[in-house]
Amino acid sequence: MVQAILEVEPGSPAEQGGIKPGDVIVKVGTADVTTWEQLDMAVGARPEREVHVVVLRDGREERLALRTDLTTLHTRNNTRFEVGTIGVLRVWLWPNAAAS
Repeated sequence: MVQAILEVEPGSPAEQGGIKPGDVIVKVGTADVTTWEQLDMAVGARPEREVHVVVLRDGREERLALRTDLTTLHTRNNTRFEVGTIGVLRVWLWPNAAAS
């Protein structure tokens, strides 16, 4: 199942980079993306860096560039992690999107 974007946070790197609701992110950098977890890992590993993404939009691939935000997360034992985020709020599963 491929992840399709349902909402993009206003003013976010995703919006500034041209990602729109309904887009299906299929690649971040050189990594193929077919699940939300893969998207999260690919973006999270690149805080405050330019990333190139490939989206499916209206049946065509589009290449976009955006700069991730830095988000700091804390665990219960106060361990701190810095991860990249792009401001994608929700996704839904879109079966067979890669085939279109």
